[in-house]
Amino acid sequence: MNTTIKAKLKFMNISNLPEKHIANQIIKQQKNKTNMRAIVTLFIAAIFCTACNQNYTNSKESFTKIEKELKEKFGDNAYYSNISVSNGSSVGDILSVTVTKDPASLKMEEWNKAQGNWKQTSNVTVELGSGKPEDFMFNLNKDISISKMGELIETTKKKLANEKKITDAVVKIASVSAPQNHDKSALQYLIMLEPKNGGTAFSFFYDLGGNLKNFSY
Repeated sequence: MNTTIKAKLKFMNISNLPEKHIANQIIKQQKNKTNMRAIVTLFIAAIFCTACNQNYTNSKESFTKIEKELKEKFGDNAYYSNISVSNGSSVGDILSVTVTKDPASLKMEEWNKAQGNWKQTSNVTVELGSGKPEDFMFNLNKDISISKMGELIETTKKKLANEKKITDAVVKIASVSAPQNHDKSALQYLIMLEPKNGGTAFSFFYDLGGNLKNFSY
């Protein structure tokens, strides 16, 4: 974003002024310039921080962007046990994942992306009783569709508007998590909405085909 700030500069005639007065005026002008620079810096910083806030939940197209960002960061063949987007209020939406590039290692990492920056938050060790590691994870190319989550948010908002007359609902959490019983047919999307100004949260669970399986008010 390019921002142009126009300011009127005052020039003074110093030829007939006492030296002390001239010095005071120069000091005053320098202070004014410093204050103006500080104001401009804060203004630009505020614009920059606002621009950095990511918003994934305002359109279904944003979830196509999420899938692209995940593949760019972790690769096409990465496996996940959780992908979620939550509303971070003043910092924008927060994208959280538990991911590994090598399921056989039984090592996973938890990452967050907020305000455009990725940060690893912890390491996770997977403990298996039976089955293969991949059975407890999912892959973006094989198992789920992140863009489907964006479609389900729009569907859920319409349902809430029709049934509860809540037309200003916002996403609190949208997520998909691997099942604990290594049955990938049990994978499901969670869409949790709440009124824009706060209040009761409404949870909706969908299967991978987008069919509503359960909900709670």
